[in-house]
Amino acid sequence: MQFESRAHDFSLNPPITDFIRLKSNPEFRAILLPNPAAFFIIQPNPTVKPFNDKRARQALNHSIDRRRVVDSLLQGVGTPYDLPWPPGSPAYEPDKNFIYNHDLDKARALFTEAGMIGTEFEMLANNTNAVYAPMLEILQADLGSMGVKMTITQMDIAGMLGRMNAHQFQAYAAGDNWSNFEPVTPLSADASLNYRVNNADFHDETYSRLVSTAAMEPDAAKRKQLYSQINDVLLDESFDIIICSNIIRALTNDKVEGLGHRRNDFFTFTDAWLA
Repeated sequence: MQFESRAHDFSLNPPITDFIRLKSNPEFRAILLPNPAAFFIIQPNPTVKPFNDKRARQALNHSIDRRRVVDSLLQGVGTPYDLPWPPGSPAYEPDKNFIYNHDLDKARALFTEAGMIGTEFEMLANNTNAVYAPMLEILQADLGSMGVKMTITQMDIAGMLGRMNAHQFQAYAAGDNWSNFEPVTPLSADASLNYRVNNADFHDETYSRLVSTAAMEPDAAKRKQLYSQINDVLLDESFDIIICSNIIRALTNDKVEGLGHRRNDFFTFTDAWLA
């Protein structure tokens, strides 16, 4: 690793194993961005079979072992939840964060009602992040135990984005961000959550009304009430399935000082210097 040999001073999002291993080494500094905006998702396509049936989307949501993903694959660097909002967000509701809690009995019942037992679907994932393959293999095994076959197709980012933007997929796994902004921002502009145009091509009158009302509401307390209703829609419709936070991390050597960050999960180097 060139960073470890001090050929480089900074490493963005190093492999989790290296991050954990080096964070106790006094020659290096391990940094996690506070109040993370990024998170991992699975987005099913509600306009095509089998996920045009809401029960199938909810079953998929129940099938995800979020705790295992965080504890095993991310080695504790992250938080499992089924809504995207971090603590401090006006939409944060901890009592709703484990509605979907790896309940395979509920998943099986919903898959059965939706007629998915004995069927197959394709899951897209990019091939640049080492987390996606083992994350999806965990889900694949749980689905297989219920008689649902998931085929994982890993693609380069350009090819995958082409299919996502054209809504030519059954489901995909990806990363998203902006969750630590005022919630109306991702709900109005994010590729997976935007109430007007989103990768899933999901449209719902109640969702649109709630988000557009929140965008015009000046009173913070009333916006919070609207966000709670929006959370209920997100959980019920399960068109954007949240897995866990994706905390942006970095390693620096002990020469780097003054490293900053922006709210939208970017490090800044304006005031950085080498000691």
